Amino acid sequence: VGYQNKDLNGGANSFVVQTLLPCGVTKANVTLADFQPKDGEEGWDYYNDMLATLKQNGNLDKKYGYLSPYWASKYYNASDAGWYDYSVLEQDPETIEAEKKDSTKIPFGTGFLVYASKAGVTLTFAGEVLEDEIAIPLNGGANTFVGNVTPVTIRLNQISATDGENGWDYYNDMLATLKTNGNLDKKYGYLSPYWAGRYYNASDAGWYDYSVLEQDPETIEAEKVPDTVVFGPGDAFLVYTAKANIELLIPSPL
Repeated sequence: VGYQNKDLNGGANSFVVQTLLPCGVTKANVTLADFQPKDGEEGWDYYNDMLATLKQNGNLDKKYGYLSPYWASKYYNASDAGWYDYSVLEQDPETIEAEKKDSTKIPFGTGFLVYASKAGVTLTFAGEVLEDEIAIPLNGGANTFVGNVTPVTIRLNQISATDGENGWDYYNDMLATLKTNGNLDKKYGYLSPYWAGRYYNASDAGWYDYSVLEQDPETIEAEKVPDTVVFGPGDAFLVYTAKANIELLIPSPL
């Protein structure tokens, strides 16, 4: 049990996923109240900074602002500290009549966007490390925003996906990193042991640049993704899967 500060980009978006599960909370019941932005004058800017959930097409969905204890005490009432709809905190300082959104659920494993206007701002996660391999369910025929839900850096080649004929589709499915503007950056494809054994060689199973697996089945001459492709704690990315009932498997951090 402990906590972890996730560094956020200054003056830009960060794509984030939480790394610790709050004690006594199920994965489905994590809420905004479990996320604590940096407090103080140089911390979270209640007037500009925001956390936003994402639609499957990558567009912003719900936007939330956070009134930290520092700014609540300075301009509002101390008891007003918490999360609100983003539009509420765009107004001039006054008594807040809107309801807090602290109880809004952000299930564990959900990737979201955070904009911080200044450098040096963090988002704190507190709770316990999940000791076992973590299976994250993925949308079928759509994107899912997920990420490295562990408090340690992991390599892409440590990640796997549901194997078998009805598992990860090596020809269509992909994992993509994200630029700060939300556009896709690097795209990777996964050749599961099932498809490697069926169409290639068993030893070919693993991650490749996405373009490699768009070719017709044959011996793969391309190099697998190197060990240098890594995701830091809380780094989020996009996964597209063509079929339903597929999971992304994140290794145990222990």
